[in-house]
Amino acid sequence: APSQRRSATNPYQIGLFSRTSATSDDFGMPTQMNSAEVRFGRFTTSTFPDRWIGLSSLDALVIHDAALDELTPDQARALSDYVREGGTLILGPGVTKGWFGHPVLSSFVKIRAGEPRLVPKLEGLNSAHGDFRIAEPFLVHPLENGDPFKDKRFGREIVQFPVGFGRVFVLSFDVLRAPFDTWRG
Repeated sequence: APSQRRSATNPYQIGLFSRTSATSDDFGMPTQMNSAEVRFGRFTTSTFPDRWIGLSSLDALVIHDAALDELTPDQARALSDYVREGGTLILGPGVTKGWFGHPVLSSFVKIRAGEPRLVPKLEGLNSAHGDFRIAEPFLVHPLENGDPFKDKRFGREIVQFPVGFGRVFVLSFDVLRAPFDTWRG
């Protein structure tokens, strides 16, 4: 007789932590990936866990221009321990100069970024995913260290850092502002 057992694919779980009121739709996150559902949870400073185990069910945590000063020491340690214990963290800056060097982040990953500057395009991303609809300059925080993401075609636009058993992906640009807010790529 055929087996009646079935396997169900667990959904991907993504956490969002940002000072803006952005939702998963604003970040352009898919609702499915590889035939599995993608679920999102939104964190605020009052709901951010104070132990790494509170983040352990996440497949990734996206931190976008968050108010890291508002985290308690236990919450900051939970974030650090989450990554070191095997978590995946994706960091995206806003317009704040020096955000990548915040003590909460620098306690577990040393990101060096140059002076923010205005650019009309990102060579790697645009060559891989097409031009932006708007040709207006936008702010980029030039990343000076880290390993290239996937391959060298993205240059230093997206970099990654191994941290303990986990990893940190760093974007040099703000995905919630023009031209990324209307880009099909």
